[in-house]
Amino acid sequence: MKRLLFVFLGTVVLLHSQIQPKIVVSSDKSPKKAMAMSAIIPGAGQLYANKYVASAVYVGLEIALIASSVISGNKGRSLVIDYEKYADDHWNIQRWFEGGEGNVGYYDNLAGNPQTHNVYIIVDERRYSFEEFTNKFQSVENLPENYEIVEEYHFYENIGKYKQFKQGWDDYTDNSDFETDRRSSLNQDEYSVMRLDANDYLKNATYLGTAVMFNHLISAIDAFVRVNKSLDSRLEANVYPLLDNKNSGAMINLSIKL
Repeated sequence: MKRLLFVFLGTVVLLHSQIQPKIVVSSDKSPKKAMAMSAIIPGAGQLYANKYVASAVYVGLEIALIASSVISGNKGRSLVIDYEKYADDHWNIQRWFEGGEGNVGYYDNLAGNPQTHNVYIIVDERRYSFEEFTNKFQSVENLPENYEIVEEYHFYENIGKYKQFKQGWDDYTDNSDFETDRRSSLNQDEYSVMRLDANDYLKNATYLGTAVMFNHLISAIDAFVRVNKSLDSRLEANVYPLLDNKNSGAMINLSIKL
């Protein structure tokens, strides 16, 4: 998806990198109208100005970006369903609290001062924060018969990211030789990879949606310049890559030379 974004930026640069001759159009063409048309539908203002190649480029970019954003978003949401099901199948709050099969549960290590990322727990239809729950039920022996965890966004994030939740995974053992900085079981690690993949697709969908807005903006400015017969001008778009060890992107510099 990042490649598509760079293709979008590169296409805009190529479209405007050549010096354009003086713009001469008939007086019945309105720059404001052209600008409004392209702001609504990229390429419409260029078509109004009889710039057919430019119009086709903006329309093509719009279709490609929207389609890619929808596809990426749908894929990301599908992966969210997959990782939530994986968590439901392999992580359990009773196992987390109470341990089992020779494992010590997380609740046994609280020592009256619980330090963990917050989750919410339901007991008899009442919702407790983790701190409220542990203050009320201060030992494994005092735990209520029926309790369940609230499966919301932060729950699904926390059980994959932090070691505090390791005992809840069905493959975790106190003697496990699997250990990373944050995770302590193969299932927890696999789950984290699933969440990362889903989040990448959803982020790409957001980036592509932003590119759609830029396509509207750039097309609108371009249409105004092309139709304004009083301007001996050209629109330039320059893209500067921004790269480091963790992120990649670009800075766009738009200018109108008069």
